[in-house]
Amino acid sequence: MKFLNKYIKLVVAATIIGSTLSCSDEFLDTKPETAVSYEEAFESITNAESALVGMYNNLSAYNFDGLYAPIMGDLVGEDLLLDSKQNWGWFLSVYQLETLPNYTWAAEPWSSGYFLIYQANQIIENADRVPDATDAQKGNLKGQAMVMRAATMLKLVQMFGEAYTVNPGAPGILNANTTKEWDEEDIARSTVGDCYGQILQDLEDAIPMLEAYAAEVSELPVSEQPQMFRDATAFFNVRSANAVLARAYLDMQNWEKAREHAAIAKEDITLMQIDELLSGFNFPNSETLYSIKYTAEDNNIYLSIPSFYFPLGGYSSMRADTSFVDTYNDFDVRKKWFPHGRDLMVRWSGSEEDVPLDADNYVVLKFQSINGQTGYAQRISIRASEMYLIEAECEAELGNDTKAQELLYSIQRRAYPGAVKSGNTGQALIDEILLERRKELVGEGFRWNDIKRRSLPFKRNGHHWSKWDFQFGDEDYYRLTFPIPQSEIDNNSALSEADQNPGY
Repeated sequence: MKFLNKYIKLVVAATIIGSTLSCSDEFLDTKPETAVSYEEAFESITNAESALVGMYNNLSAYNFDGLYAPIMGDLVGEDLLLDSKQNWGWFLSVYQLETLPNYTWAAEPWSSGYFLIYQANQIIENADRVPDATDAQKGNLKGQAMVMRAATMLKLVQMFGEAYTVNPGAPGILNANTTKEWDEEDIARSTVGDCYGQILQDLEDAIPMLEAYAAEVSELPVSEQPQMFRDATAFFNVRSANAVLARAYLDMQNWEKAREHAAIAKEDITLMQIDELLSGFNFPNSETLYSIKYTAEDNNIYLSIPSFYFPLGGYSSMRADTSFVDTYNDFDVRKKWFPHGRDLMVRWSGSEEDVPLDADNYVVLKFQSINGQTGYAQRISIRASEMYLIEAECEAELGNDTKAQELLYSIQRRAYPGAVKSGNTGQALIDEILLERRKELVGEGFRWNDIKRRSLPFKRNGHHWSKWDFQFGDEDYYRLTFPIPQSEIDNNSALSEADQNPGY
């Protein structure tokens, strides 16, 4: 990992102590000149919290969770597609399942992810020496950094490793769980099982620390509580840590544990109302558990989710497949996310007549910028609907059909008041829940991993122009796992070409 460690060493002083993160009002106004140096980072709780903010700032980068990870999480799937005529080359090989080791779609999430892990390691290893921090504040620093490390590792192992349920002994990713400088010994790939073990350990260790911090701060008058605590969706906390833990256990098909932590994450949360489903998914709402904050002045502009999804004002290249849109009941309000482009008339600059926005495709209106300002939209990353669906899937797998039906119905009736509670049982109920995950979470980055973790067939038909039809065990199934970036293999002395994923 010498290549990556050299890169980290060069930029850490400028970015580990982040100065401009869109996380909360208090931090949004931070000026560049208030950034602290690497050496000063842990000399006070104020500086240490600035380091924490810098970590979140890098999570929001377009080449990781700000754009690449969620959009690729649906393009490697069958429900969404790229406009075949106007895609600007962005994510083209991802959609075509042709990503190679030297492509940016593999290299940039990898390097950005490990930079995040490096930042998290710095905080975990140094939090205890912050002289003016209480034990609870130190635990909060470490706890949030552990959740960040776990969430980042989870995303990377989902992308670059074989599914846990297929082979936990298969090569996974690098388990960089300590700070390593550029001149230290490189590390090899750990097994998928070991990576999940690290993820679980981090989250199980983090939750009590975050609970202790919440208990201490809750005793303060609201006016004295830190903004970091009051803005419950901008920073990892007990709820969002349990949500990430539920995701990890779901990958492992540990149904009891996934159910337990999903239930904790969504406890006492009110689901979005029917009108909120059409509000653009650009600002936290009642069911938001974690979101990446952007402001009108600090956002990724064209390299943002609404830029690629909303059919005007950005790259506007994402479309919905015909057969997927047809899975929605006509009275399901979520079907309004997908009007056909032929029914949306626009007049382009220099033209004297209205023309269809896209005569061939269903466009996507789910994700919109605030006030029409391209890129100005907070990205809702974890929400309670996902936890309902995780819990429903687990209950169905455990044979608790009645409970699973009730959880599923909570999602369905919110979007379609005339919905009838499912009477399905067994595999038919599981299939219905998995379909509901697609319908509810479309565009939020889950479909790729859902196919992998359950070893589902990959079949594109309908209006897709890059068509595939293969099942688990077929030669082409390797395409659902990204290659290890060539830059990592070339610069990591613990890796060779033999360590590349099969198929590449």
